[in-house]
Amino acid sequence: MKRGESDYLVSNDGILATRWNDTKEVLLMSNCHRPTPGIAKRILKTGKKTDIDCSDAIMFYNKFMGGVDLADQKVSTYDLDRKSTKWWRKVFYKLLMSAIVNSWIIFNEIKNKKSFLLCFLVPLAEQLIELGRSGTKIKRRLCGRSGRHSKRRKEMANVGDHLPQQIGTRRRCYRCSQMKKEIRTKTICVA
Repeated sequence: MKRGESDYLVSNDGILATRWNDTKEVLLMSNCHRPTPGIAKRILKTGKKTDIDCSDAIMFYNKFMGGVDLADQKVSTYDLDRKSTKWWRKVFYKLLMSAIVNSWIIFNEIKNKKSFLLCFLVPLAEQLIELGRSGTKIKRRLCGRSGRHSKRRKEMANVGDHLPQQIGTRRRCYRCSQMKKEIRTKTICVA
């Protein structure tokens, strides 16, 4: 198809499927539009403005797409791109970041000021860590007859205490020194 040409299909239920060619092919489905023709304004590479034929659904999308694109841009700024074989983790992190961005937008509207997303994200993360730490308790679990605490249970009591900080000199890593490895680092955990 040439630029400005379109094709559509309408189901018996009134669902419109449109294929329109701009600089590349655009596919769109709508249940509230009809295949009525419209005009889209475009700027060519030369800087000249031109009108291109398109459907009413495409014009509606172009008019209101800014919010969706802006939300995706904000979510991807501090996206947690963790590699995992479990697909649901990627979905969970994407939904979590979307919820954080939405709450940041509401926070800015309530306070009537514009703050950076990072200035909202870091205190939120610290508050969530503190909430998790305050709800964690050491549970006594008997290990044989000695009655000693499990090392894993003791470590869980410190959730949120170990935030990384850069120092000037290199020191031995606490975890590696327990495993008898000689590794030095400038990053330490702050208690």
